[in-house]
Amino acid sequence: LGELAHIVGRRDEARRAYGRYLARCPDDAEVTHLMTALTESGPPPRVSDRCLKQLYERFAPFYDENMTGELDYCAPERLHHAAAAALGARGDLDVLDLGCGTGLNGVQWRPQARRLVGVDLSEPMVARARAGRRYDALETAEITAWLAREPTERFDVIVACDTLIYFGDLAQVVEPARRHLAPDGIVAFSVERGETDPFALSDSGRFTHHPAHVARVVAAAGLTLASLDETCVRYEYGEPVTALLAVCRS
Repeated sequence: LGELAHIVGRRDEARRAYGRYLARCPDDAEVTHLMTALTESGPPPRVSDRCLKQLYERFAPFYDENMTGELDYCAPERLHHAAAAALGARGDLDVLDLGCGTGLNGVQWRPQARRLVGVDLSEPMVARARAGRRYDALETAEITAWLAREPTERFDVIVACDTLIYFGDLAQVVEPARRHLAPDGIVAFSVERGETDPFALSDSGRFTHHPAHVARVVAAAGLTLASLDETCVRYEYGEPVTALLAVCRS
């Protein structure tokens, strides 16, 4: 009942139903997070590891089919196209894919990559990516913890496609990613476009970001914003989801 009320935008009914459900199943991290999104309390800095692990453990077996089929998902192609415009004819690249998931983004980058590394929090999603054999290396890790390590290699491209929708302040990822970037490298990422500056937690449980916030975070990280485009990247309940595609130079 909570899910159905949520889908049609009946927030009060959704809160009541989710509340009754959580009284019986208090360990459900995904519904706990949705309750936060449906209240007026302040959002967390990012979606919790527990919530994301639970979400993608359930979603992994049919992720590719659902996203590319039912939802007409095209973010990997459009983000790659925007990044390729900044890279020009460059190839033989070392590429880091943050939040690589099952590897839909890796499909786009494999032809240009000398080395393609993927990092994702969800082991079932990484297992699907490993089965696709597109990556030279894959690691199951939370990306800010991974980026906090001392860099052992530098990347020409760091890409985060539909990954930063789970973070509020984008500086949490963009600033540490800068440390892992090679000279003349680029950082490319997508977020859902929002009207609230700097960002907001939407009823979907994902964060939306204002273009001004993207520009400020990129500048504060010592990067140059090469392009910031708006485009539809998929559909949700028949409605287009508008994303910001940011490409930044070191």
